[in-house]
Amino acid sequence: MNTIKELVDFVMNHRKGKAFEDWTPIELATCFVEDVEQRELFYSTDNNGLINGIVHVHINRNNKVIFVRNILTTSRGVLKSFIKRFAEWYPTYKLEARRHDRFVAYDTNRLTNKILGAH
Repeated sequence: MNTIKELVDFVMNHRKGKAFEDWTPIELATCFVEDVEQRELFYSTDNNGLINGIVHVHINRNNKVIFVRNILTTSRGVLKSFIKRFAEWYPTYKLEARRHDRFVAYDTNRLTNKILGAH
């Protein structure tokens, strides 16, 4: 298991675009501690145990919606891995996000099939 400090360092060293834009290390650490407790922070590691992706979400369990707040990956295939896990853990939930400053509600089945290569 990686530490909150390692997660913060990953973001600070690799952030780009709008992912975690303008967040300070203290803000990241505070948020990550809270989100780990709420099961709203997910991360991925490579074969050497190094972090290669983080997804920061808000889960509305009443409406079965996962809103992606931030996603940051550094390796190919990490996004696919996250989508696969969400499909397994939350099969009836919808995915939503902000992309290019617009709200997007994804057709979750279509998105999952497209990314995972199912037909």
